[in-house]
Amino acid sequence: MTWLAVAFGGAIGSMLRYGVSLAALQGYLGNPNAAFPLGTFLINVLGSFLMGLLWGWQSAQPDAWSPVQRGAVFSGLLGGFTTFSAFSLEGLQLFRAGHQNMALAYLGGSVLLGTAAAALGFWLGQRWAAG
Repeated sequence: MTWLAVAFGGAIGSMLRYGVSLAALQGYLGNPNAAFPLGTFLINVLGSFLMGLLWGWQSAQPDAWSPVQRGAVFSGLLGGFTTFSAFSLEGLQLFRAGHQNMALAYLGGSVLLGTAAAALGFWLGQRWAAG
């Protein structure tokens, strides 16, 4: 049942992400010709805020949500909306658990290595396309 709840929540989160991105591209959320990726920025910040808000609320009332509901909201809905929210929450959890060095390595490493991996993938993709 949890798998279905996560899948359903993920579908909704993905559609919401698409809607926000589309609104940004059509100029409803700012200048659609601006170089700054406003849609993705808003999705990441809003998703991180909602992840923190709901995690804080749920952790204060641990019996309020079933494992199925937690899966649907955290992994599904918010995970489908943005994986950046899960990344942010995991970094916060490491800090709160007293693992500052691990948190910094996780957050910094993810950003730096993720960007490097995207650049490497882009380069390889171009070479592959060129034959």
